[in-house]
Amino acid sequence: PGLFAVDADGKRFRQLVHTVDRLHVSGREPLPAGTQWVAGHPGQQGDEVFVRRAQEVSREQVGYYQLFKVDTASGIARELDSPRHAFSWVFDHQGEPRVAVSREAGERVLHLREPGGRWREIARHPWLSPEALEPRAIGADGTVYVEALHGNTTAVYTLDPATGRRADEPLVAAKAFDLNPAFLFSGPRLLGLRYLVD
Repeated sequence: PGLFAVDADGKRFRQLVHTVDRLHVSGREPLPAGTQWVAGHPGQQGDEVFVRRAQEVSREQVGYYQLFKVDTASGIARELDSPRHAFSWVFDHQGEPRVAVSREAGERVLHLREPGGRWREIARHPWLSPEALEPRAIGADGTVYVEALHGNTTAVYTLDPATGRRADEPLVAAKAFDLNPAFLFSGPRLLGLRYLVD
């Protein structure tokens, strides 16, 4: 519980999110307890991080989150535009959400954010479908990288953002192992993938 920030040199320790018992260290009033950290782009630099906050928790509206960008130096949070009922996001190297996954009526829906800021649906599958896609990264050229089933394991594919179709052949696969790779970026440029197999 809680979320805290500190500089690499150990200075400027600050609290971003309340703990359950609302412990408040000092400075700006933290965000409410239950606010969760969201992983950003691997090549992103600077003082900003992403968090999500549940807005409604009920049998009918489970999974309704708001997405925020938080300046860790000031503690100021700015709400970001996101598709309704999105719960997972992929960010570009500039720290902007570009791909979102939402849950709608038992289906898993992928959305792509256009350069003008509009969200567009690009793929939709039943929640437990073997065709379901897990977006993992987006390149500077707009290429979307997804994980999907490849036989009995998962592999990394590219996804055509215009059609929502993944490539027929995987970009990276490992025989008998799921990949779960780390995408290695230098700024906007994808350098490669790191994964572990026996």
